[in-house]
Amino acid sequence: MTPPHCLAIMAGGASTRMGRDKSALVIAGETVLARLCRAGRACGLRVLVIGREARDQPDADEGRADATWLVDLVPGQGPLGGLATALQAAESVLMIGCDMPALGERELGWLRDRAAEHADRDALLCETRGGIEPLFSWYHRRLSPAIVQRLRDGKRALHDLAEEAGVARLAVPDWLAPSLVNVNTPAEWTAFLARPRG
Repeated sequence: MTPPHCLAIMAGGASTRMGRDKSALVIAGETVLARLCRAGRACGLRVLVIGREARDQPDADEGRADATWLVDLVPGQGPLGGLATALQAAESVLMIGCDMPALGERELGWLRDRAAEHADRDALLCETRGGIEPLFSWYHRRLSPAIVQRLRDGKRALHDLAEEAGVARLAVPDWLAPSLVNVNTPAEWTAFLARPRG
């Protein structure tokens, strides 16, 4: 089956708990957003950055190269609104958060390949022992009507898409689960930087 060709990085949050832009946090001289963009391109994916304009990024951030930047069609609707925006621009997307610094080519390649295997479904929601990981999942435009209706009803929780017909769930392997960490606070960022590498 045909694999998805787009990676949608949700980057529209206010980063209030972090106190600064999470996507602009730097590891080894490269922002988290730039690392995610690079990993997506290495997997053969077109990269969409959802929720902001390129001019909002530092000029030195190489992550802007070759990415398509899209502001939310309807601002203030959280990741579900970002997903609606992404699915206007692409038939299907792998969706991740801009605050997931441990994700790389191996993890995105795994999700891309699992999405290709489930291409007849409307979405593939990955889950760990901790629950569904909607910001490490795959979505098809066929799900758009349900997303639009949920936004109209004020139901913005991505997790709830698991209730929709045509949505499959898949457990992530043990080797991948630790890479799904996200960083929302300075303490979480410090803890991430202190993690053993490799």
